[in-house]
Amino acid sequence: MRGPVAEFSTRAIAGTINIVLREGYQQKDIQLRVTDSIEQGLHSPDVSLTVPGKTGALSWLLNASVGVRREHDESYSFDQDVVVATGQVQKEQEVFGMGDRRSTRMHLGPRLSYKFDNGDTPTYQQFLMHGKTEATTDSVLAQRIGLIPPEYALSQSASDSTQTFTRGFGNWVHKFEGGGKADVKFGVGGGRSDSDSERFHYNAAGQVTDRFVDGDKSSSTNYSFGGKYTRPYG
Repeated sequence: MRGPVAEFSTRAIAGTINIVLREGYQQKDIQLRVTDSIEQGLHSPDVSLTVPGKTGALSWLLNASVGVRREHDESYSFDQDVVVATGQVQKEQEVFGMGDRRSTRMHLGPRLSYKFDNGDTPTYQQFLMHGKTEATTDSVLAQRIGLIPPEYALSQSASDSTQTFTRGFGNWVHKFEGGGKADVKFGVGGGRSDSDSERFHYNAAGQVTDRFVDGDKSSSTNYSFGGKYTRPYG
């Protein structure tokens, strides 16, 4: 749907994509999926489970998944400071880096719907995500040219972070006589993230020259409510 209208927020100024899910489909089988990916010999397994159910006019669908991702990175960078006027090289450095990272995440997404005798079917879906990441990084700095000593000869860092987010969404559509229709939507959500890291710098003799500690905490909460009434004329 092109162009902004009052029905959507300013974040949809370039337009919106309206996804209408297929109606009338009811999953009946329990599905269990197990996957694994291998990168540089590191396994990253993932397990997901889908459980549908129905009792009278109430139906539900539970989606859950747990996964682990392991990564190993290697990097190389070259830095050179040159005086433009004379072409003299003031400093030349090479940095060799190596890091390992392990991420664990969990997703949970229950969905409930109820069908009334008049055809109204309110639905509500909740989404919960929790993730944890641990990482270590080693960097070796070699300075070939330069009068000022390098910032470090070896840098070692370790970090860990956690993120938890949840969001709920519901809607209720009611049809009136004469073709009128009311559509009410509401949502609630929130999240929290924490991260901590510690980094040590060592000189060529193996002595600690610097220690850096960083910490970050953030949280958010959001609510939304809206509705519209449409009726054809003529």
